[in-house]
Amino acid sequence: MKKIIRTITIAGVFCWSSLSLAGTDTAQAVQDEINSQMTTADMEVSQALGKLKDQLLEHLDAAPGLYKGYCKIDGTHCGSDSTTNDVEKKDVVVDFYTGGWVVDQGHNSTNLAAAADLNENFVLVESDTSKIVFKKHLCLEVRFKDSSQVDYAKPFYAGKTIVLCALNASSGVLIDIDEVDENPNLSTTGHVMVGDGLAGWRCFNPHTGLNNGGQAFGYDLEPVTKNTTLVVPQINGILNNCLAQASDTLAG
Repeated sequence: MKKIIRTITIAGVFCWSSLSLAGTDTAQAVQDEINSQMTTADMEVSQALGKLKDQLLEHLDAAPGLYKGYCKIDGTHCGSDSTTNDVEKKDVVVDFYTGGWVVDQGHNSTNLAAAADLNENFVLVESDTSKIVFKKHLCLEVRFKDSSQVDYAKPFYAGKTIVLCALNASSGVLIDIDEVDENPNLSTTGHVMVGDGLAGWRCFNPHTGLNNGGQAFGYDLEPVTKNTTLVVPQINGILNNCLAQASDTLAG
């Protein structure tokens, strides 16, 4: 009898140990997936910001902007290359990005790109008063996929929108189109050069603005207390600016 009990005990310990290890493995797998998704997203956003920076230097206040949508499981924004489609459906959690000059609220520049040449297609960075913070600045709007667009979307990014706007290299203020001219010698030249690296972009990542529903990108909302908690402690790249600069509202 003692031998049987001992055998059962050992078997039980082994079983609990296996369950514990399985739980650890599962948690690590989820973390690895999150790390991979954020690395890929950061790479895509960084490339887009690089294009905006190049456009500013080349076209100044006539920068045409840019737009890119990524293939989703619902079939939207998918191209003819099935391999690319499969990668974007699985690995890219960005829905779309679009960027350029935000001029809906007015500006003084007379050198804008013709409407036919504009590529930007802002969705939330628009002219109502809550978006006035973006007025006349060079910005990139980024929306992340939700559960209808990517399998197993994580709540901390699903359906979230962030906006990154260029800071000038000389004083670290938001670049203003009215300070940029087709001839740099006739303008405030500090506004034609974006700051280096992470210091060149301010991220707007509001909990309640940009349709983020109470929790900004990278955060979790506790439904009872309504407290927000950072659940992605760090991203190695420009998206880390968004974690560090989250705010209650766009004005916050």
